[in-house]
This record gives sequence, C-alpha cells and structure tokens, in this order.
Amino acid sequence: MTIKGYLNGRRSQRRGFILLVVLLTVIGAMALGYSALCVMSIHYRIVRNGQLREKAEAAAESGLSIAFAKMFSPNWPGVGTVVAGSCAPNEAFEVTYVAGDATLQAGDSDFDRYPYRVTLKAKGSAWLSGESEYPSVCEKTWIVELEPRALAPEPSDWNTIQKYTIYQTGSDTNRFNIPCQVAGPVRFQAAVRVAPDYPSSNPRYQYLSDLYAMTQAGYPDYRPFTGTVRWPAYLQALDDLNALLWLNVSLISLFPQYPGGDLQSPGTLNQYRIYPGGPVYTVPQLPSVLADVTLTPDPVINPCGLYFRSGNLTLQDNVQWTGTVIVTGDVIISGSNLALRAVPMLSISSDKNAVELPVLVCKNLRVEQGTGRQIEGLVGAFGEVQIKKSPDTTDITFLGKVFATRFRIDPRTPWDSVDWDKKLSDFQKQKPYATGDDRYFPLWLRQFGLDPAPKVRFWDRPLAIAYHWKDASNTVYAPAPQDYTAIESSPGLRWKIVRVLEN
Repeated sequence: MTIKGYLNGRRSQRRGFILLVVLLTVIGAMALGYSALCVMSIHYRIVRNGQLREKAEAAAESGLSIAFAKMFSPNWPGVGTVVAGSCAPNEAFEVTYVAGDATLQAGDSDFDRYPYRVTLKAKGSAWLSGESEYPSVCEKTWIVELEPRALAPEPSDWNTIQKYTIYQTGSDTNRFNIPCQVAGPVRFQAAVRVAPDYPSSNPRYQYLSDLYAMTQAGYPDYRPFTGTVRWPAYLQALDDLNALLWLNVSLISLFPQYPGGDLQSPGTLNQYRIYPGGPVYTVPQLPSVLADVTLTPDPVINPCGLYFRSGNLTLQDNVQWTGTVIVTGDVIISGSNLALRAVPMLSISSDKNAVELPVLVCKNLRVEQGTGRQIEGLVGAFGEVQIKKSPDTTDITFLGKVFATRFRIDPRTPWDSVDWDKKLSDFQKQKPYATGDDRYFPLWLRQFGLDPAPKVRFWDRPLAIAYHWKDASNTVYAPAPQDYTAIESSPGLRWKIVRVLEN
C-alpha cells in the first residue's frame, strides 16, 4: 500500500469515529430530552390529578352541605334517598342518607343515640373535558344527629291529663278501699267512695282522722289521698265528703269534663317512625301470655321497645320490659316480680328530663294476687283499673300517671272480715294510757295483722317527663312551629353534625 493510500484510510477511519461520536451524542441528547419530557408529563399529570382531587373533594363537601341543608326542610325525603347534582363544569356529587351511625357499637355509652342519627355518605367527582370516564373521586362522610324540639300533635286533652297522678275519663263511681294511696293531684268526673266497704261509721272516722294526725306527728303519710282532689262535689255522698275532710285533703269542685274523641287506643299497630323521614321500624306482635321474659329496646330495629297485642294479655311471674306495650283487650296481672317501664327518649326542652311513650295501653287493667310489681311511666286504660279482692300482701306500685274510665280498689283480706266496732272499743279503752304507736288507731291495729302501710300505690315521679301519646300514624318528634327558614315558610327538623369522616 502506498503512503497516500495509507493516509486516506486513516482519514476515513477518523471520520467514521467522529460520526459515531456525533450519533451517540445526538442519541443521548434525544434520550435526555425524552426523559425530560416524560418527567414533565408525569409532573403535569401529578399536578393535574392533584387539582382534580381537590375539585372532587370540594364537590363532595358541597354535596354534603347541600344534603345537610335539605334535612332542615319540611320536604326532606328522608333516609334511604339520594341527593345528586353538579357544583361546577366537570364536577358532580352524590350523597346518600343512611339511617343510623355505623361507628356506634353495642356497649358504647351513647349507643342509645343510634336511632337519632343519620349518616350522609358523599361521593364527589371531577374530570377533564372529554375524559368523564376517568374521574377523580373523593368520598366523605358526615354523621348528624336529630335535635328534637317538638313532639308530634297529640289529643286535645293530653296536657290536662298529664297534670294529675290519676285522671278519670268516664262517669262511673270510683271505689278506694284501704289500705291504698294516691299521692299527688287527682281528677275525678264522678262519685268517689273512700273506704266504702270498711271500716264501719265510727271506726271509719277514727281511722281516717288518725291517719292525718300521724302525719303531723312525723309518721309516714298513709292517707289514701295526699294531694288536691278535683271532683264534682255535688255528686258526692256526705260520708265521702267527710272522709276527705278528716284526711285534711284540699278539695276543689269542678263539673265533669270528659276527654275529646281524639284520645283513642290504636286498633292495630304494625310499624312506626320516630321522626318524619326516619327509618320505619316493625312492631313485634305479642302472644296472649307473658311469663319469665325480658323485653328490651333495640336501638337498631326497635328503639322505642314498642310491642302490640291484639286481644287480651296476661302477665304471669317474672316479666320485665323496658318499652311500650299496646293491647286492644284487657291486661291481667296475675304474677309476681314484674318490672315495667318506658324507654327514656331525647328531651325536647331544658325543663323536661326525657320524652316517654306510655308504658302500657289497654282496655281494662285487672290486678290479681301477687307481689313485687312496679309499673313506671304512664298507663292508659280505656276501661277501668281494678285491683281485685285479694290478701293485703298483694302489692303494686304505679309510678307515674294513670288514666282510666273508673278506678276500683276492691277490699283486702282480712280487713273486710274485722269486727271494726269491737276493735274501736278496745282501742279507746287503752288510749288514755297509750304511748307511742298505740296512740293511733291505724298503728294500734298492726298487732292484729292490719298493716296501714299502703301496698296499692299510685305515686307520681319527681322527674318532669314529657309523655307522648302514640297512635297508629303519628311520629314521636315533629318540626317545631318556629323552626322555619327564610327559604322555607313551613317548619322543618333541626340537626347537628356530630362526626366527620374521611374515606
């Protein structure tokens, strides 16, 4: 090879190497550029997705605010419904009203508030124009609670009935044989016989007047009536007027005033709501006999503990319920160890401790022999309340309010077989020398097994309870008349937010 040829070859190799370097440089630059573009694209997508996420979150919050505001309206459709809409172009929300509060568990201190709560589940969406199938989604949850401010409409005489420990709704004669006691104000529409079957005339005066004398001496009050008695005085027998005067009871004469026809017991009851738009609860139907049973409310499926019986109902031994039992027929209490009380519900005002439905509603209420029975709450009988003739060990305490067409406390044994005139004569012979308990006829009689402490008791509770009359159609709570807005001229319910959850 010539020198010239050799040099030409060397130049050709150098050019190829330079070209290779240039090509590699270009390729590297292109790779770096592509990488930069990818990084920029990813960064852009991150920024865009973040912006969409913020918009989706804003849409969810807007939906919650709108859905919450609708709950204050009288037209709120209630739980189980959905509110959907858009708050800006390419942004939308959907909110579902779910009954209850899934964050509450049985055993929680506030689990009894479950039926008053509603869960608002919101889904907010945001997307780019033309990409609605690829939205950014945000889910948020609010849990709100009813703030009760009024009860549903009630019978026209309902507030009047609640002013008295017992309230007579009919025109039949009432009978109160001793030992029994009604504490607090009472209202009768007809004649009232006080200790009608015993004692006889003079012993009756001694016994009743000594009951009052005992209260003045610091003994327990065993009088059959302790509060103001409102009754039609012109219908009363002279002996019964005198009996209440001997007891030193305040008397107010009033003409009969019977409740209106809108106070009626439900003929059937299958379901109920606590508030308008709230969940519908099924009412369990009871058998004809209850014994060895405990009925309790369930905040999820039966928060009022409401039960219904079509026909008569017999309560035998060991029956406890917390709730409301409505019976179309008679209720016969024939057993011992009964504890019945209503469910305390949320108060509607600061001066009331709770709202309660009646603990028992029936036609006639018959109480037979037995011990250890207490009924706490309001009892409504559309016939009579009768404590049937039985030994004086028979006891029952009504702690609350009772209304009935007639009250009938039958004689106690052995009180009805005592030779009262002889007992009075023996008492008077020893009285000039008596001390302590023997100074009073009722206490002196205890040595013969006649205990003056009343075992049939109608006592009101010291707590201020707002009782609500439940019929087949009304709710418990309703919008308060003053709770309207500038937008809504009709009142709506009131709610508060108790928890905010991020999904």
